[in-house]
Amino acid sequence: MNTDKAYIFGLIIGGGVFGNSKDTFYIKLPYEQWGDAAKNPTRAGKIANDILKVVRPVFKSIYNIDVSYEVSPKWRIVCSGDCSVLLNDLVDHDINPLGEVRKNAYIKTVIMQLIDDNMKRRFLAGLADTIGSTTPSHRRFSDDTQILSFEIAGFNFDFVCDLCKLLSSIGCYPDQVLWNHPNMHSGRDAYYKSWKKGFKLRVTLDQYSNFGVFAFRTKAESSAENRKKQNKTNIAEHCKVKAVKVHDATAVHVDENSLILPETIRGGHYIHHKHFCAVLGCENAPYSDIDECLSSAEKYINPFTILHKGMRIEIDNIVNSTEIMKSRDYNEVSYTVEDLLSVFETNSMALIFSDSIDSGYPISTIIDAITYIVAAKTGMLHGKRPRGNRLNLLNEFAKNNPKTDIVFLVPDLLTPLIVVDDDVAALVGPVNPKVYKKLISFDKTNKYKMLVRNITENDLK
Repeated sequence: MNTDKAYIFGLIIGGGVFGNSKDTFYIKLPYEQWGDAAKNPTRAGKIANDILKVVRPVFKSIYNIDVSYEVSPKWRIVCSGDCSVLLNDLVDHDINPLGEVRKNAYIKTVIMQLIDDNMKRRFLAGLADTIGSTTPSHRRFSDDTQILSFEIAGFNFDFVCDLCKLLSSIGCYPDQVLWNHPNMHSGRDAYYKSWKKGFKLRVTLDQYSNFGVFAFRTKAESSAENRKKQNKTNIAEHCKVKAVKVHDATAVHVDENSLILPETIRGGHYIHHKHFCAVLGCENAPYSDIDECLSSAEKYINPFTILHKGMRIEIDNIVNSTEIMKSRDYNEVSYTVEDLLSVFETNSMALIFSDSIDSGYPISTIIDAITYIVAAKTGMLHGKRPRGNRLNLLNEFAKNNPKTDIVFLVPDLLTPLIVVDDDVAALVGPVNPKVYKKLISFDKTNKYKMLVRNITENDLK
C-alpha cells in the first residue's frame, strides 16, 4: 500500500461498479444537482479537469489503466485497459470487485494497511471525492454548521462503523451517523415503507478541513464556499465524551425484522444513533450514556405508531388487520380546532383522553394529526405534508370555521387514537411507559440490542 493506491482504493470503494469484464469498469460520481452540467457548466468543467488531472495520472502510474469520463446520464469515471492487476489487488485486500462495491465492501483489511495518517487521509480523499457530499443543504440546523456527508447506499452497517472509526483515528470526529434503519428514517411512523434512504455519515466541514483532504479541487472549493456561510468555527467532540440525549420516543416499525437488515441489527429497536454504535461494538461508543438511556427505555419507545397519516380506507385497513386495534370498542367524540389549540397553548406537553397523569395521547401529536386533516379539507397538502406553519393553518381554519368539529375515535384501552374525516384519517399512538416497560428485553448475546415484543390486551388491563 502507498498513498496513491490508498486514494485509488478510496475511489473504487466509494463509487466502483464492476461487471464481468476484466478490461473495463466505472466509478459512479453521485453528484446529481451539484455537478449538473446544464445548471453549472463552470463546475462541470472543473470536475472534468479533476478527473483528467488528478485521477487519470494515479491510475496510469499504479495500474497502467486509462481513464476518461461520461456526463450523461450521470457522472462516471470510466476505467479501461488490462485491469487484472488491480482486480487481484482488490481481492487480496478482501474487496470483491463485483457489482456496486460499497454496498457490500469489507474494509477492515484495507484499513489495516493504512499504516500512517497520510495513507488514511488519501483513502478518505478517494471516498470524499466520490460519496462525500458538500451540497449546502447538508447543514445542521443552520448555515453556522456546514457538513460533509458521506452518502452510503445499501445496508452495510459494518462498513459505516469502520469508516467512522477510521475518521476518529486521525482526529476527525464525526458529528452524527444517520443509519439506514426504519428507527432513524421513520422514527414516528411505524408503517412508512420508503425509509430505505441509505446511510449518511456526517462530519462538520471545519473538522474535515483540519484533518482530512479532498483531491478534487471542485470539492475543496465547494467546502470553502460553504464554510464562508458560517459565523463560527465548529469544534467536534470525541464520541466518548459527546453527550447522548434522547428527546423523543421511537415507534416500533413493521420492518424491524426485515431480512435486508444484517443479523446483528435485525430485530432490534434503536432509540439513538449512538445506540447502533454500541450494538456494533465500536470502541468509541459512549457506553455509560447508552446504559443510562436504556435503563429508562420505556420512555423512548412506542409499540404502536406515534403518528400515521393516510386515506381513510388505508387507516381502516391497518386497524382491521391489527388484532389489538380491531378488537377495541371506540367512543366517538368531537372537538373544535379552537378547543384543541387552547389545550395545546395551555400545556404543549399535555396527555389527553386518559385518566392517568403519565399516560394518554400527546396533544402535540394530536395537533400534527388535525393539521393533516385540516390541510386536506382546505387543499393545503403537499403529499402528506401540510403546507406552511401548522399553528397558522389551524388558527386560520378555526377563525373561518368556528363550528366545524374534528372527530376522534377513542379506544377503550390505550391503543392508537383514530382521527377521522370523510376522505383522510390519522392514527396517534399513546404514551404509556409503565406498560411499555413490560415489553422490553435484551438479546442474550448482545446486551445493547434491545428487543420490544408485541403488546397484548393483557398488558393494557
